[in-house]
Amino acid sequence: MSYSAMMRQQKAGVQKFSNQDFHEAETCFQAALKEAESYSYPNAYTAKLYKMLAVYYFALESFSQSEQCFKNALGIERNLLAPNSLAAARSLNQLGLLYQAWGQNRRSETRVSSRFGY
Repeated sequence: MSYSAMMRQQKAGVQKFSNQDFHEAETCFQAALKEAESYSYPNAYTAKLYKMLAVYYFALESFSQSEQCFKNALGIERNLLAPNSLAAARSLNQLGLLYQAWGQNRRSETRVSSRFGY
């Protein structure tokens, strides 16, 4: 794992995205994720990069891909930190916002109620 390579790819992805070069941005984010995944699993870098990809896909309205990335990040955070950690709560919130934007409000409500027993 090369931390500097991962950070370089992540920074390049953000820059490409801001320049609306979406294909290259995705390529950079995927390369950064691959670097992060070479660390022992689970790790916080992988969760962060899944979230970055989730936001990227969300911005492009690729909701199913965004959902999968948010779920991957959430699983890592629950495994790495704790099921009720602040990071996991943030990921659940982001997933709920995704479902709302996607028009999947029932999925959002079901996920929260099953998680917190409402």
